[in-house]
Amino acid sequence: MARKKSKNKRKKSKERIPKAIREQTWLKSFGKKYEHKC
Repeated sequence: MARKKSKNKRKKSKERIPKAIREQTWLKSFGKKYEHKC
């Protein structure tokens, strides 16, 4: 039996997270841990 090739072009692309939300979640989880001088 021949197999049918299904053409699914449904790629779920990642939504870009807004910068403000990304920064807020970062500060919540890590705080200002990496803000000190080198």
